Amino acid sequence: MTYEQAIEKIHSLLTFGSRPGLDRMRIFLEKLGNPQDKLKYIHIAGTNGKGSVCAMLSAVLVEAGYKTGLFISPYITDFRERIQINNQMISKEILTDAVEKTFPIIEELRKDGVIITEFEYVNALEFYIHANEKCDIVVLETGMGGLLDCTNTILPPLCSVITTIGLDHTAILGNTIEEIAWQKCGIIKNGSIAVTSKQEENAMSVIECTCKSRNVVLFKSESAKIKVISESLESTRFEYDGTELELHLIGEHQIENAKTALTALKALCDS
Repeated sequence: MTYEQAIEKIHSLLTFGSRPGLDRMRIFLEKLGNPQDKLKYIHIAGTNGKGSVCAMLSAVLVEAGYKTGLFISPYITDFRERIQINNQMISKEILTDAVEKTFPIIEELRKDGVIITEFEYVNALEFYIHANEKCDIVVLETGMGGLLDCTNTILPPLCSVITTIGLDHTAILGNTIEEIAWQKCGIIKNGSIAVTSKQEENAMSVIECTCKSRNVVLFKSESAKIKVISESLESTRFEYDGTELELHLIGEHQIENAKTALTALKALCDS
């Protein structure tokens, strides 16, 4: 199989599932030997800021010496942007080999009426590849929502992160901030810790109630005290915990994303 054929196989699958739920994904992962259970995660859900928080977390973890997997969506120019190791796209050879070994299972399941969607398959490829490459930790971005998102087949992560919540995918996730927040909070699991960005009052209430009901300690981004030193079109310089840092993601909202990432990192260090 060539790389081009592997990409064609991936894109041949349905874009969306025929019904909500994680049953299809769990059946497929079982066939793969449950690679997701061999990894440790920081799991990120939210409406705004997910990608930026993922990028910040991954950058710090790599700099700290961890072999770090990253799963994001969508991609911009190259499909392999979605599955990275140490902030580098996986090789074409690694992706092709993974598709060659796993796609026959997709075809077997289809004969039994189990239809795996494209996003489910790509997520399963991420689990499979990052497990085979023995990543120390994976920064895992949800696709949509959280509770029924196929990334939510993992065991309790090291940390669940909820970025700023707004009205998104209302046809599926709900028509109110509370309903959407409840879906996003599906990634919060007992046996883990949780971090949240600044939220609207109603969204924060749902997050707080979820953590309380699941006996999960909640850390808020407001605990990260940041002093902005300078701002330009190229970067923002700020001081955090006595250290001067430079952020090349532009915009005031990126300060909130940085506070969220820093809060998650400190919470993990202190846990």
